[in-house]
Amino acid sequence: MLSVRGRLFAFCIGLLLLLGASNLLLGYLIEQGPEYQQLQQEQYRRFEVISSAQEAMGIYRNRYGLLNGALVAGDIKSANAIREGLPALREQLDRNLSQMQSFDVSGVSKVHELLRGAEETVPVLHAALIKRDQSATEGLSLRLREYMLTIEELFSAANLRERERAEQVQEEARAQAAFGVRWSRLIIVCAAAVGLLLAIVVVQSIIRPLYATTLAIRSVNAGETEIDLPPDSKDEFGDMAVALRQFRDQAERLRQLAYYDPLTGLGNRAQSEESLRRAIDQARASGKSLALLYLDLDNFRAINDSLSHSAGDQYLC
Repeated sequence: MLSVRGRLFAFCIGLLLLLGASNLLLGYLIEQGPEYQQLQQEQYRRFEVISSAQEAMGIYRNRYGLLNGALVAGDIKSANAIREGLPALREQLDRNLSQMQSFDVSGVSKVHELLRGAEETVPVLHAALIKRDQSATEGLSLRLREYMLTIEELFSAANLRERERAEQVQEEARAQAAFGVRWSRLIIVCAAAVGLLLAIVVVQSIIRPLYATTLAIRSVNAGETEIDLPPDSKDEFGDMAVALRQFRDQAERLRQLAYYDPLTGLGNRAQSEESLRRAIDQARASGKSLALLYLDLDNFRAINDSLSHSAGDQYLC
């Protein structure tokens, strides 16, 4: 059996291990939160990329519209100026599409394909505008509009798809948070229950023998010698039981010396006075009479003087 110090040390170690295990489990649950936060941040980034690509596409398309207007008006100078700015706009659009390609490869490929078709259509449209070919201009304009509308639809589809994914991530995050809260409560309750059970076991293993030892000490102090001593054990309470047994034996010897004659084993004057006082109290309480018998030994000194003290002790016994 462990000593009291060993039990207390084991109790402290057990609590530390219990707290450590609880913290590890809670930490694991808490670590799941940043993962969903990163997913949400990624969704926000995708929304920004799509929005930037749509904005760049709108500016690019608007510049082509201005170019068409300048060609129709015959303003060659303005048309040339607009053409010079188109490569920079296309470069910005390509950068945005490159960022978008990291999460929408097929959509960006279709956008590039449509852009090539639109850019191939634009010179032919410009030629038709210059020639004032109404029929060709309408057909090419319709084709170019279809390209642009399809590109807008691709951007809208990507935006809708990412919005649905964002809602799914948020729903999973809420479910994970609820799961973490439930498990956190369960871990805390289980840890508290195990800790309380461990404390009860350790405290009971200390309180019970301590209580038994206290009762034994009180009984010995009250003059009782026939008492139940705590059982022998290999811990501090076993040492206390041995010391208590020695204390009881010593108290019994002191009581014998205080109340009994060592020669005859009969009660001495103090014991007689106490017994007489107790008998008088009992007689008064019950209304009964009390009788006292007194015996005396004649010529006892003469026996001691003539036959020695040893003979006197034998005569007295």
